[in-house]
Amino acid sequence: DSGGYDAWMGVDLWTSATQFSVNHCYEADMEMGDLLRNVQFRRALSVAVDRDEINEVIFLGYGRPVQMTVTPDSKWYKEEWAQAYAQFDPDQANEWLDELGLDKRDAEGFRLMPSGAPLNLVVDVANNIGFWIPTTEIVKEQWEAVGVRTIINVVESGLIWERLGGNEQHVWVWVRDAMSQFIINGRPDQNWWWAQQWSNWWNSRDEDEPAGLEPPDDIKALYEAQQGWLHFDEDQVFEAVQVIFDDQAENVRCIGTGAPGGQPCITNKNLGNVDRESHADSYDTGGTQNNW
Repeated sequence: DSGGYDAWMGVDLWTSATQFSVNHCYEADMEMGDLLRNVQFRRALSVAVDRDEINEVIFLGYGRPVQMTVTPDSKWYKEEWAQAYAQFDPDQANEWLDELGLDKRDAEGFRLMPSGAPLNLVVDVANNIGFWIPTTEIVKEQWEAVGVRTIINVVESGLIWERLGGNEQHVWVWVRDAMSQFIINGRPDQNWWWAQQWSNWWNSRDEDEPAGLEPPDDIKALYEAQQGWLHFDEDQVFEAVQVIFDDQAENVRCIGTGAPGGQPCITNKNLGNVDRESHADSYDTGGTQNNW
């Protein structure tokens, strides 16, 4: 203020600053793959996350502890989507994990698979964004508090995508952007981050030898809901969004940790016509240029 400047937090469009995408197509270890595809396991992981702690430690209380979904300024936004399996409930997480046959533990207190093999959940995370690794370390502590041994694998960002394409990951970390109404209308590809191999099959299904892995019928229905999205009218887009995000809320394909508090902005006090309600920089503006 004494220097003649105004500073404020510009609106951020990331709906989950650190998102954990669970690989539904993992096949290298079928017992682990079956566990990753089990909705009760994903729900247990989600309610074992204390999003309030992440908000306080990482975002100094400025963020929003919510599940991954569309941005709150979207006309499609539903509070039940934002709160789906986002409550911190380690007792419930323990109960669900026990019910899955993960009730046996090793000498260190970590859960064993039904086969007796160690349950080692590997999380790939890059260091592109400063808070990804610290957030992942907090989540590791929270998952291990309910007995799920979590191994953090820090890799270069290019290797993240290479490992995703090679179907090598259990869980991987990235930001969840592109969830604003403006971008969703033009980018109907919301399912592939947790199911790259299924998406590859869908996109090549008309070829003689489709790539990837053929998804189950319920996943095909999700892709079908998006088919032709770019040519839908407004009502049809609305219907498709309900299908896709109802599914995310019910099945927790990705585990969101919370939205950031915004981006710091600064202007000279003599500069007029400044819109403080406009969106600060993120993929949804910079990635399209149109909003600029």
